[in-house]
This record gives sequence, structure tokens and C-alpha cells, in this order.
Amino acid sequence: MSRSYFRGNLARALYKRMLDEESLSNFDKSKWYSCDLSYLPDYVGEKFMQLELDTGTEEFLENSLNKSELMFIQLFHVLARAFLSIFLTQTSINGVLGRGSMFVFSSMQFEKLTGLAPLALGERSLLDLGAGDGAVTDVMRPYFSRIDVTEVSWPMQRVLRSKGFSVVDVNSWADRKYDFISVLNLLDRCEKPLTLLNDVKRSLKSRGGVIIALVWPFRPYVESGGIKNKPLENISLNNTSVEEQAKDLTRILEYLDFEVVRWSRVPYLCEGDFFQSYYWLTDILLYARLKY
Repeated sequence: MSRSYFRGNLARALYKRMLDEESLSNFDKSKWYSCDLSYLPDYVGEKFMQLELDTGTEEFLENSLNKSELMFIQLFHVLARAFLSIFLTQTSINGVLGRGSMFVFSSMQFEKLTGLAPLALGERSLLDLGAGDGAVTDVMRPYFSRIDVTEVSWPMQRVLRSKGFSVVDVNSWADRKYDFISVLNLLDRCEKPLTLLNDVKRSLKSRGGVIIALVWPFRPYVESGGIKNKPLENISLNNTSVEEQAKDLTRILEYLDFEVVRWSRVPYLCEGDFFQSYYWLTDILLYARLKY
């Protein structure tokens, strides 16, 4: 490969990045949070909570921009990912390289949705399933006196332990009891999502709470396990719109003896790379409690 060819490709990539960043800066981010409730039944529509771009979200976006501008590090990540993908999953690669942190909600958004306040006295336990690098778990840390996490990826387990989180076995967590369980962007990435929801139900204390984030549109992909990256259990969700998928998720949780308290629409943000400062998907964010 000639140097001129490399320089030409690099120049084109940088020019495209400049155009993409300009598009991102002009994008109306209020669209991340809006829903059309006009055709939803009252028992779903009345539980919608409108969230908005806040300081915590803006800080994540700003940090992502600053990291993506470290060009030599980002170029190294491009090359390292290409090599490591031979041996590791994308999640584990992110854990090895210390990149790709996710953002689901800020502390203010978490408080609004759940009604929880930072814990000064007493005890309150959290289990964060599929915690990744713990970036979202960190947001919830002030609200709990005890936090356990699960994670399949061993590099991510190492990162979680370095942050002081207790990593429990993915096959034994359902034998414990918790006040609160978070299932953030996991139902479309696990082998048995219905079994997972039933285990969550079994592991919650009486009237315990669960916060669920689910990407719209629902397109299951199992990174480790399943059959040809497909889950062993299927959840029937109408993904023609965010609102329809939220309605079906509400129906499933009600059937499992959960009472949906509030739900919202938020962006599922990810730190960017050499090509773009951040990426996003649409998340349905839902808070529910056991009925008994």
C-alpha cells in the first residue's frame, strides 16, 4: 500500500467525519425523547414520562467528542479491533481497549423515572444484569448501599472489579434477593429473555423494582450463545413503532405480575470512534414494581 493511497483514504475519512460532526451538532436532540401517545390505550399512555436532554447527557456527549478527537488513539483502536475481532467478541474488545462506554440515563433522569433519592441511611440492594464496563452502574451507585453485577465478558468483569463492584456468577444470581434489579439493553442480547424476566421476578423482594431498557426496533442478537446468534426463547413484540413496542412490553410485564409505574423514550448512547464522536439507538426505558 503506497503512502499516497493511505494519505488519500485518511483525508477522505477526516472530511467525512467533519461533515458527520456538523450534522450531529445540528440534529434536533429533542426527537430522542418524543412519543406519539394519541393511539395508545390509557393504561399505557398515562404512564409515559417525558424526559429531556439534561446536564448529565450533555456531559457524556462532550466527553465522547473529546475522546474521539484523540486521533492517534482512535487510529490505534481501529487497527486493534480488526486484530482482536479474530479472538474476542465486540464487548470483550471494548473491555480490553477501555472504549465504547454506554449511556442510558443520567442520575436526574433515573430519579424522575423511579422516584428514588440518593441513599443517606438504611440499606437498599441493586443487581445490575449485564453491566458492561459499569458506566451506567456508576450512575445508580448513590442510590444503593449494596450493588452486585453480572457480566459474561471476562475483560469487562475485570473492569467492574476495578471499580469496586461485586461480580456474581451469571448462573447463580437468581438465588439471591434484591430490592432493585436493572435489565438494561439485555433482553435482546440474551439466550432466554423470558426465563430472565421470570428469574428477575423470583429474585426481587416484595414490591421490588425493576428498570428495563430495550432497544427499538427489537432485533435479538446473542453475542455469546444461542443458535447462530439467535435466542433460544422469543419475545413477541410489535416493533412497528416505539409506542407499539412499549405497549407490548407493558403487556408482558403485567402478565408476569409486574405493575408498570412509568416509561419513557431515551437515546441509547455509545462513545464514538475515529469516524464519529458518538452513536445512538432508540431505547424504551421502563420502571415497574412487583404487584405483591
